[in-house]
Amino acid sequence: TTLGNERTLIGSIAADAWPDLVRLARAHGAQTDPVFRQRLAATYSRLQVMKYLGWRSLSAVTKGRAPGPESSVGKLLYSRHLAELGDLVMALQGPAGMLFDATDADSLHFGTQFLGQWGSRIGGGTDQVQGNVIGERVLGLPGEPRLDKDVAWRDIPAAGHS
Repeated sequence: TTLGNERTLIGSIAADAWPDLVRLARAHGAQTDPVFRQRLAATYSRLQVMKYLGWRSLSAVTKGRAPGPESSVGKLLYSRHLAELGDLVMALQGPAGMLFDATDADSLHFGTQFLGQWGSRIGGGTDQVQGNVIGERVLGLPGEPRLDKDVAWRDIPAAGHS
């Protein structure tokens, strides 16, 4: 339940970064480049999906229902979005994206976002755990084989100790 609520929060905090991203693309002359335009379109689409998926999760919580597997979908989408967004803003800025200037608003905003993306991949359960949750609870796939499923934690031998 705790992780489900954390996933709901993580997956629903996708701030609308669109205006800042468009401004950055224009500032670097990338708005006419077809490759960047496709990447920007994909980013816009992800932002919209995340917004509506976040609303769905929050709606369930406000109705007193526990967060369902859609929170895992939202969390996984958000962490992957941050990775894609980080790569995109670094590519838009070119070599200047590698420099971090705390006095420059773009450098501070996008640099911090790029460097902070890793926290979202761990918090609420790693991307790999989310994939397992989605596979099992949403898609109905069989669970990962676990030989220790019915063994108490204290009875599991420590690594290297048989």
